[in-house]
Amino acid sequence: MASKVYVDRVLVHWGEELLWDGNHRSVQKKAILSNPFRASSAHSGGAGAAASAATAARVRAHVAAMVRQAPQVMVKITGGGADMRRIGAHIDYIARGGRYKKKGEDELEIETDDGQTVQGEDARRRLKELFAFSGTPIPAEVQDFTGDTTLVRRQRREALNMILSMPHGINREQVKAAARATVKELFGDNHLYVMVHHEDTDHQHTHVAVKMAGHDGKRLNPKKADLENWRLVFAKHLNSRGIDAVATRRRVRLQRKKGESQAVRQIKDRGEEPMRELTSQTQAAHKFRAQENEKTVSHAYVEMAKALATSEQTEDRQLAKGLQGYLEQHGVQVRLRRQPGIR
Repeated sequence: MASKVYVDRVLVHWGEELLWDGNHRSVQKKAILSNPFRASSAHSGGAGAAASAATAARVRAHVAAMVRQAPQVMVKITGGGADMRRIGAHIDYIARGGRYKKKGEDELEIETDDGQTVQGEDARRRLKELFAFSGTPIPAEVQDFTGDTTLVRRQRREALNMILSMPHGINREQVKAAARATVKELFGDNHLYVMVHHEDTDHQHTHVAVKMAGHDGKRLNPKKADLENWRLVFAKHLNSRGIDAVATRRRVRLQRKKGESQAVRQIKDRGEEPMRELTSQTQAAHKFRAQENEKTVSHAYVEMAKALATSEQTEDRQLAKGLQGYLEQHGVQVRLRRQPGIR
């Protein structure tokens, strides 16, 4: 049976490529982890061993969440307006007001960055005025640039639209509280925003519109790493409220198909055929890269399953069986066998 130290080293080595932290990458370095079986001062005891054990615990938690298929949080940027015509229309849409108001139904409540809850036409008008004139002004309407070609260069966004989502069946008020805390942590100190909770689709979700220019004049410029970190923050606030939720990348879950964008879905809902269906088809280079990524991820999980299966700890061996089953569901065959004598 393999010792915990040995299994920890294997998990740290292969898990380094799979896990993200708040700084976009695992804090472990490849140079240290190039050979998980080589004894080194970094893993021989003291603070180095403690850090390795902590990272191994993260890998175990990640694998366990994947095996039990814990709910994945979703934080998605859905667009943004370049002028108040577009921003105002989005506020109407998420509040189900204006031309989006359904006969016999009340408008939805809007929550603001200063903790107020407002509702109705007058409230929406005041919020639009705040977006337009508070801090950096936003123009009433702008035109996209068109050149000699068919390409269009759009004006920069003045507001960012995003969705925070969790499946139905999870405590609604707790999800709303977690979404509220997430948005407050991410934007509350420096950005004007509004948020509205929806429950009319397969997933309960919160719409957020954030003014790009902060109170200090600095603009939001979210990258892919920022979006991943926002998901981690949302998962953290859900976990603190007793909700089982995780934020892992699609490729490390061996999820092959990418979700449909909100814009495409809304076009289809109107009975139209979206032009971007053709442009959004997977390109050969992207497909090849995805296949290579999947090979890398699958190989890492296989090696971790093999190490866990030889562990002296019953919990590790049980986790190995669960991981084996998960991989086989995704077409990855794993042969587990005990390796006595490995310490």
